[in-house]
Amino acid sequence: MADTSVPSQLALDDNPDAPEIFVDAFSGFFRLNGNLRITFDAARTSHAANPPGPLTRRVVLRLVMPDPTVENLARQLVAYYDALRAQQQPPPVTAGPMTMQ
Repeated sequence: MADTSVPSQLALDDNPDAPEIFVDAFSGFFRLNGNLRITFDAARTSHAANPPGPLTRRVVLRLVMPDPTVENLARQLVAYYDALRAQQQPPPVTAGPMTMQ
């Protein structure tokens, strides 16, 4: 099998048009074939009714991340929140190993 990893020293193209998605919670996750699949949801209501309602939860994002990326993210999040609890400056976020999808 060919090596499909992308060196982390590649320049980051910060796309200003990349979508930003707000989520209220994660609905669940599972691991398959070396990837963690996370489903996120947000509260929604129908504005077609008068009065608007009822509130429902709607899946708004399904995120798939390879295991090394999940591990790197988890380490950085733990370090960030540990620093916040200690009321110190959070450590800088660094890019971890990436893979081509």
